[in-house]
Amino acid sequence: MTHIPGLRRYFRLPRWGAERVKEDVDSELQFHLEMRTGELVASGMTSEAARKEALRQFGDLDYTKRYCRSIDERQEAQDRRGAWLDALRQDARYAWRQLGRSPGFTTVAVLTLALGIGANTAIFTAVDGVLLKPLPYADADRLVALWQHNRAEDGERDDVSPANFLDWRERSRSFENIAAAEPFGFDYIGPEGPETFRVWLVTDGFFRIMRTPALVGRTFAEEEYTAGREQVVVLGYGLWQRRFGGDSSVVGRTLVLDGQPRTVVGVMPPAFNFPTDFPEPKEMWAPKVFSERERQIRGRAYLTVAGRLGPGSTLDHARTELSSIATELSTEYPATNTDIGALVVPLHEQMVGHVRPALLVLLGAVAFVLLIACANVANLLLARASHREQEFAVRAALGAGRGRVVRQLITESLILALLGAAAGVLLAHWGVQGIRALSPPNLPRVDELAIDGRVLGFALGISFLTALLFGMAPALRAARPDLHEGLKAGGRSATGSGRKRLRNLIVIGEVALATVLLVGAGLLVRSFESLLRVDRGYRSENVLAINVFT
Repeated sequence: MTHIPGLRRYFRLPRWGAERVKEDVDSELQFHLEMRTGELVASGMTSEAARKEALRQFGDLDYTKRYCRSIDERQEAQDRRGAWLDALRQDARYAWRQLGRSPGFTTVAVLTLALGIGANTAIFTAVDGVLLKPLPYADADRLVALWQHNRAEDGERDDVSPANFLDWRERSRSFENIAAAEPFGFDYIGPEGPETFRVWLVTDGFFRIMRTPALVGRTFAEEEYTAGREQVVVLGYGLWQRRFGGDSSVVGRTLVLDGQPRTVVGVMPPAFNFPTDFPEPKEMWAPKVFSERERQIRGRAYLTVAGRLGPGSTLDHARTELSSIATELSTEYPATNTDIGALVVPLHEQMVGHVRPALLVLLGAVAFVLLIACANVANLLLARASHREQEFAVRAALGAGRGRVVRQLITESLILALLGAAAGVLLAHWGVQGIRALSPPNLPRVDELAIDGRVLGFALGISFLTALLFGMAPALRAARPDLHEGLKAGGRSATGSGRKRLRNLIVIGEVALATVLLVGAGLLVRSFESLLRVDRGYRSENVLAINVFT
């Protein structure tokens, strides 16, 4: 059974309680032992013989002591837990009444926290869905992306030419399989009018690498990667829903695509969207069959290549082997492959690496927003505490310890934080919808963003954290009331210099955090304006970009 370390001490018997139980048990057993010894002496036995007989009748005295102590300790701990829970219920009821008496304060505090918690929850949803969750493929950590690059120019990764891909696949031993995909488009004329479907032409082994079965129907059979038998397609989930209403009977139907009949053999699950390194996700997959002429192409690179590491193979081993193969090819084909190297990148890094810095910067920015919200609420609580001086002084005069006052105020802070978290989750839901609608085309896995159990756990966690952040300082200040001034004030607020200094420090922190955010936002806007003013080198008015697939 697991325990929460911070709460364990409340449910454990304190040292002084354990010592008291030990003393009580020892004295009780000693009393009964002496009583029995006296009875035996009265019956005519000597004192020494009576003592031995009494001990014999009691049996193992040490075991009896341990047994009785364990019973008493369990009862003591149970009583302590019950008292702690009763006190917590009392604190919660009193805190709820106090907050209900100040609806304006409560509303402002909850809305302030909702903005901070909601912004953090929305951005965490994006970070979790894009960066933290594993890819929706079996053993996704074994999947890699393969690229060409120019070693002489230290160039960035590039697509792979057909001939290089075929040589990599034939000569490598570090991979279970390597497959390629080529972007394409199929023209389709249906009841709703003409449309061009975005398609990936994939080589044999592609779906085996992904290890993702079709949601409906099947993926491509081995023989369907041969010329003349490749007239089949697999639909993406989005296209299946949008164009065919999610009707499973579409499997087996023949569609006329680019003037050629092609049979639908399956539909992939919603999360399957690979390859994804394009502005617009593809909606269909079809077999890729290389012609003899295409097998010789090395100077033109247009294939996206992925592979699965073989059993026992490591990423470093695969990189070393593929780099060696690329060196061999540069020697064999100097006209096209001189200085052409190979890159092996984990698939997860390939899909999300380019957006990681931006998402982490956003997460840091909204963390600043949360800190500002906590500072605002802390100031509100300090101001409110100054109006409760008499209450705290009276409670202290009646014997309430500092711990009880701190616990009461932390309970109020926790209730505020939980209310703010509930409102924040609602704001985060709308925020996630906004992220989906306004996300840039290169943000991967955006359709998978959802507020799930992990996100709710995050929201609950930061609600506890915020309760401590904004509630601890006011609680500690209120736990040290000036009894003379508090009782003499007759209900009027008495604000000391220490409290003023604390509030001033909080305001300074707020201003500092807000300044950092404003400067960052200003620099971002300035950079964006500079990008808009970059000279393209040509007049872009009335100019269209057209993709031609041959």
